[in-house]
Amino acid sequence: MRVFDKSAFVLTASLFALMAPQAYAQDAADSEDSANEIVVTAQRREENIQDVPLSIAAVSGDRIEELAITTPAQLFSQIPNVKFQMPTGSSGFPIFNIRGVTLLDFSDSNEASVAVYADDVYLGSPAVQNQQFFDVQRVEVLRGPQGTLYGRNATGGLVNVLARRPTDDFEGSLTARYGSDNEYALEGVVSGPFSDSARGRLAIRTGGRDGWQTNVFNGHELGGIDTSFAARGLVEIDATESLSLVGNIHYSLFEGSEDGRAFFGARVPGSTPSVRCTTDQILSSACVNSQNFSDPDPDPTHVYSEEDDLPARVENVGGWLRADWNLGFADLTSITSYDIAEKLDTLDADQSPSPAGRLTLVYNTDHEQWSQEFRLAGDTDRLNWILGAYYYADTRFFTATLTRLAGSGSWADQTVATQAIFGQTTWAATPTFNLTLGARYTWDQRELEGLAKISSGGVPGTHDGIQQYLITRSLDSERLTWRAAADWHFLPDHMLYASASTGFKSGAFNTLLPAADPNTVQPADPEFITSYEIGLKGDMWNGRLRYDIAAFYSDYESVQAQGTLANPTPISTLNTIGDATIQGLEASLTAEPIDGLTATFGVGFLETEIHAAPGTSFNGVNLNGHELVMAPSVSFNGSLRYEREVGEIGSLYGMTDFQWQDSVFFGPDNLPTEAQEAYGLINFHIGWISPTRDIELSAFVRNAADEEYFIHGVDSGGATQVGYQWGRPRTWGVQLRHDF
Repeated sequence: MRVFDKSAFVLTASLFALMAPQAYAQDAADSEDSANEIVVTAQRREENIQDVPLSIAAVSGDRIEELAITTPAQLFSQIPNVKFQMPTGSSGFPIFNIRGVTLLDFSDSNEASVAVYADDVYLGSPAVQNQQFFDVQRVEVLRGPQGTLYGRNATGGLVNVLARRPTDDFEGSLTARYGSDNEYALEGVVSGPFSDSARGRLAIRTGGRDGWQTNVFNGHELGGIDTSFAARGLVEIDATESLSLVGNIHYSLFEGSEDGRAFFGARVPGSTPSVRCTTDQILSSACVNSQNFSDPDPDPTHVYSEEDDLPARVENVGGWLRADWNLGFADLTSITSYDIAEKLDTLDADQSPSPAGRLTLVYNTDHEQWSQEFRLAGDTDRLNWILGAYYYADTRFFTATLTRLAGSGSWADQTVATQAIFGQTTWAATPTFNLTLGARYTWDQRELEGLAKISSGGVPGTHDGIQQYLITRSLDSERLTWRAAADWHFLPDHMLYASASTGFKSGAFNTLLPAADPNTVQPADPEFITSYEIGLKGDMWNGRLRYDIAAFYSDYESVQAQGTLANPTPISTLNTIGDATIQGLEASLTAEPIDGLTATFGVGFLETEIHAAPGTSFNGVNLNGHELVMAPSVSFNGSLRYEREVGEIGSLYGMTDFQWQDSVFFGPDNLPTEAQEAYGLINFHIGWISPTRDIELSAFVRNAADEEYFIHGVDSGGATQVGYQWGRPRTWGVQLRHDF
């Protein structure tokens, strides 16, 4: 029996054995609502999270503030079977991974397999996904394909970040934080009524930090933040008794430096012609690159680069308008959105101080998007239904420039247009048994209006340069996706459900440093996934114990992946590498055994396998039998928080949260030099809350054991080098918050 099968069986049996007798022992009449009820909108209506027949995690804004979380990547360490990669470092954008399904393209031209939303608005560019993560009401993470109710079809799942709304009464808060590397953050919020029928909310955040890495070659700092500013304004208007309007406008600016990479040479010293070292030799720093450079002792805070700086910049402005109109028989919702974003990112791909390496890559992205969604929803005593239509369009201009290789590289102009109609209905067959059916038909059009390979003279963010070729391509695809689910509330606070669902991700073009032959620039096929899930969730002991268990199996078709080879300069491809199967289990527990003590625990099991036809290859490797990327066979997380009143001085609390994961691969070719061994992280928090609970002083330490680990790795092949992005070492901070 495989490790997953045995572990999953033991865990499932244990949990069911523990919970089922306790559940049936409860008095069925004792079904009073728990004060800890979590309300979500995963099915486009407000529901208790324990009544939603799918695997969903929701984290409240209060908990995000408790953990001093400032980015989505920090949050996901506490959600089973949700991982991420940071291909350009901690200042860049995370690529989210749910149950092994992820985006394997780092060009900013493709779209993610895990869709990200802000207030139900799809964010097409990864560049803006970090920028509005403050003053949050909650974050909802839906695991598994999302091919029915949400705007942009997704194969892996979705993340929806929901901002706090304006309040009927005046309130506000001020938060100040200071920590490692002189990192500081200031956040202010003010909310309240303008009149009896209008309310507003304004949230502003600003911050910065020194570089956390020293470039040993020249003494300069890397990984710093010069400017981090974000603002969000919300206005709600009760236009009539049946019509409400909500408007959002937001702006953000990030300027700083990317992280330096860890360097490991791959060439046997003195070998002529060059001979590649063994994996053990490479990872023991016994080897050199083509310029005979070696870092004898790789360390997260000491890196090498011939560059004085690795500039990074992201600017975003946009907004949306939502209208909700009660028509009597149903509610009509309209959401109109518009966003623009510009991004600059710099990467020292040879991660060494050797000027002859000259593999400094500058990425530049200009992104513009707009979307329109209409939803009509209603319900009767036994039927809940929703119908909708969706339109999304964007334009993307992307350049990749090797600035130290005469400006060689590429640029691409691309447009995307998506239309969809969808519907879902839930029928209460009995008071305790529901059936849900949903479907979505999507038309997707992608135009590569121009792709140029530049031999020299390229300037980041422009069409400049001597072109080796200029081509155009187009790709149209359409697909019906659907979902079917049944749920049985066998007791008032306990539910068993089963579902089958599908998801679709459009095809894509390779726009990052394409090969010299324009005939090789062909689209990768669309992805499609079918997933089967069975789950059990419920509350016990009047809400003091909440559990959520899900087991799943997925058929994943036409997996897209980008490969990069040094030849001797980097070239890349984007291909369909085969199909895959995914099976696994995830479970979460939240308990409040005594007043003031809250404990959480989550565990995830995954078993993934790629099925590639003979003759197909990725970076020269047939992937049949390989694992998917960032898919640990076992991972777990948890937290423990205890708060107690101390006389008249207020309350004190202590908290710890932790995560651990088994080994993973950063690429589907499963190279031992593109892997991270099993590791764990632990964080600590302490705090004081005033008697009136309007002042809070806290301190925290992240990665308290100072674990060294990687968040991404690339082996370009051959006898050159291997590079990794470091995870942050131990950091600390103090925070003061005042609510008024």
